[in-house]
Amino acid sequence: MRNKSIKINATLNVIKTLMSVFFPLITYPYILHVLDTDGVGKVSYISSIVSYFTMIAMLGISTYAVREGSKVRDDKEAFSKLVSQIFSINIFSTVLSCILLTVSVFCINKFSEYKILFLILGFSIVFQVFSIDWVNTIFEDFAFITIRTIIIYIINLVLVFLLIKKPEDYLVYAILTVLPSGIVCLLNWYYCKRYVNLRFTRHMCISHHIKPLLILFANTLAVSIYVNFDITMLGWYKGDYYAGLYSVSAKMYSIVKASLGAIYAVTVPRLAYFVGENDYPKYKLLYSKTWGILSIILIPASVGLICLADDVVVTFGGVKYVEAADSLRVLSIALIFAIFGGLITACLNVTIGKEKDNLIATLISAITNFLLNLFFIPIWGTIGAAITTVISEFLVLFICYISVKDKSKYFDKRIVLTNLGHSLLGTVMIVIFYQLVSPLIEDNIIRLCVIIPCSILLYGIMLIIIKNEILLALLKQVFSNLKK
Repeated sequence: MRNKSIKINATLNVIKTLMSVFFPLITYPYILHVLDTDGVGKVSYISSIVSYFTMIAMLGISTYAVREGSKVRDDKEAFSKLVSQIFSINIFSTVLSCILLTVSVFCINKFSEYKILFLILGFSIVFQVFSIDWVNTIFEDFAFITIRTIIIYIINLVLVFLLIKKPEDYLVYAILTVLPSGIVCLLNWYYCKRYVNLRFTRHMCISHHIKPLLILFANTLAVSIYVNFDITMLGWYKGDYYAGLYSVSAKMYSIVKASLGAIYAVTVPRLAYFVGENDYPKYKLLYSKTWGILSIILIPASVGLICLADDVVVTFGGVKYVEAADSLRVLSIALIFAIFGGLITACLNVTIGKEKDNLIATLISAITNFLLNLFFIPIWGTIGAAITTVISEFLVLFICYISVKDKSKYFDKRIVLTNLGHSLLGTVMIVIFYQLVSPLIEDNIIRLCVIIPCSILLYGIMLIIIKNEILLALLKQVFSNLKK
């Protein structure tokens, strides 16, 4: 298969992710207004619980399939055999997950009042398995993924405004959160036939696949504990109101995190391909550039979110959710550790087969998160939940970074440190600009519309003045394309 442009893929994936930002910015404030904190809290609470059973069903398969499938994607017969084996294992894990969820709902008294929500959101487990979206990722078909995502968001947007009219419609909201997965499942089931002859097989080679799958599953579970367990424990200890309140700041955090993560996510299949070809010079070049690009974006994004937390929350959810701003500021710090941690865990360790290092780090982080939440949430509520996330993300980054033995083989420290220094310098200028301009503007929306684009412009000018290589190369390519 001819390799597709990483730049085009990254652009497409960022567009797709930005759509996941743009549409919620339209629908989520409306949902918060109509359903109120309790309605949103119920759905967020049960979604966080269902997510654990979804992980059991997925069993780390998406990550494993992308890594192993990228190595043999040029051999259609070998690829089809591999995919069929993985898919068959996935079916068994899904059946197990559904049984465990059903038993939990009927055996845990606290879940009894949420049976209908569990039934609705439980469909997402089946949809996730049969969507086999990792096939598109392996072949870097981000054009289809992006177009499909935009169409689905438009459909969902229309349905939200048509069907959600009163607080009792939180069940409709739950259905609409699952609907996109259902549509993706149907579309992918037919579209992916161009890449693979998918079939169920009894010859699953479980002994070959099970060990890395269990390691990746354990890693995913541990990550989920410190990512999603905050809302679960808030709902358990503090009730639907605080779960709904925290879900606002967590939503903002997730949107920015996903947008930045989209940049490095597209490199994973290519990096895995380079490992399969034993081409580490190209691996090092691509991985180092990815670090550099994220270094100049991440720091100003995080600091900007800290500065504009009140405006973002009020614009997004309304004045009644302004309490969520403080937890969003704390989560903005976690954003730095999460993205840099993702560069090591998702891009490096997974592609070179060091998922055990990820598991050790995330297990330590998850245990720490759980224990700290037992004390922090009852005392500090949403702030406590956010603090534990910062600590957890930092631990993953720190442990995984020191576990990489031959760093010079995989990335160029000069590129990373240079761009990190440039971003810190530019961010200082952004903070000064914010302090000068913010007091002059009273309206939240106008403040966002003025400060964000002006800060981006000033930051870009600063990078040009100090001759940032990545930005200059990007501008050179843009002007070259315009001339053509």
